[in-house]
Amino acid sequence: MTELLSGIRVIKFFRWEQALGDRVKACRTKELGRLRVIKYLDAACVYLWAALPVVICITIFITYVLMGHQLTATKGMLVGIVGKVGCGKSSLLAAITGELHRLCGWVAVSELSKGFGLATQEPWIQCATIRDNILFGKTFDAQLYREVLEACALNDDLSILPAGDQTEVGEKGVTLSGGQRARIALARAVYQEKALYLLDDPLAAVDADVANHLLHRCILGVLSHTTRLLCTHRTEYLERADVVL
Repeated sequence: MTELLSGIRVIKFFRWEQALGDRVKACRTKELGRLRVIKYLDAACVYLWAALPVVICITIFITYVLMGHQLTATKGMLVGIVGKVGCGKSSLLAAITGELHRLCGWVAVSELSKGFGLATQEPWIQCATIRDNILFGKTFDAQLYREVLEACALNDDLSILPAGDQTEVGEKGVTLSGGQRARIALARAVYQEKALYLLDDPLAAVDADVANHLLHRCILGVLSHTTRLLCTHRTEYLERADVVL
C-alpha cells in the first residue's frame, strides 16, 4: 500500500487502478482469512482456559462418586482429615469407633480386637498421678515411658512439678492446663502401642512450637509405623500426610 500511494500519479497516468486494486483485494482476502483462523483459535483457547477448571472438578467428583465413598488406610499411612469447626471430623472418628450408629456402608479395621489409640478433643483425665494416667493400667516400661514423654513434650512440664510424674492431677485434671491435659491424653494413647491411632485435633490446645514438636516427634516419629487418622482445622500440618480428606 505504501508503494501504491507513493506512485499514485503513475498509476493514474497509466490507468492501472483496476489491476492493482484487484491485487490489493486478493491480498486483503488472504489476510482476513488468516485473521479469522487466528481469532477462532484465540476464542477456543479462552473458552478452554475458562472451562477447564470446571471440567477438571466435575471429572474428579464424578470419578469419586463412581468409585464409591471408600477410605482405605494401610499400615504406616497418615490420613489427614481437614475442615472447619463442626464439619464432621469428630463424627467420622466416632463412626470408626462405633460410637455413631451406621446407616449404610461398612467399616473394617484390621486387628480391631487389639484396640486402638484414641486422643479426643476433650481429654479424659483420671483423678490419679500423671504416670498412672499415662500407663492406664499397662505395665511400666522405663524406655518406652521416656520415649513417650519426650515425644509428647512433657519433660519440661514434669521438671517444674514438685513430685514430677507422681503429681496428683485432681478431678478431671483440674490442676493442669488445657495443653498439659491434651499432651497427657496423647501420651496415654501412644504408650498403649496400638496399630491404629485416631487423633482428634490433639494439636489445637497447644502453641505453635509445641504443636510442631508433637507433629514431628510423636505423630511422624514414634507413631510413624502405625496407621494414623489426624483431624485438624489447620492445613499447615497436612503437608506430610499421605492422604487428605
